[in-house]
Amino acid sequence: MFLRIHQSKQTKKLIAIVEQAIKKSDINGEQTKNSLHNDDV
Repeated sequence: MFLRIHQSKQTKKLIAIVEQAIKKSDINGEQTKNSLHNDDV
């Protein structure tokens, strides 16, 4: 039982890290799109 709880805590941490990475990559993607758009203008 304890192991299961410990595992879920680690999994939640990993999920949070992955979500943060996705958010960062989304922001970088938006910045890239904006810079490309500015170059076109």
